[in-house]
Amino acid sequence: PVYGGEAIWRGDTLLGVTSSGGYGHTIQKSVVYGYVPAEHAGHETYEIETFGHRVPATRSPKAPYDPDRRKILA
Repeated sequence: PVYGGEAIWRGDTLLGVTSSGGYGHTIQKSVVYGYVPAEHAGHETYEIETFGHRVPATRSPKAPYDPDRRKILA
């Protein structure tokens, strides 16, 4: 589970914290939003530290939502 305020890591470097998080029911995965310095923003993979454990995270190049509501209205 993620709620926001979790640490964002890349290797041994602490990059920032998440601003919010929760479960994405349409994609069936946890989703977090966070900020990292611009020089680290281009990486594909990071780690999110939640409840004392680091879990792998993948940066999404697009918004993880359905702006046209296709899945909801299907």
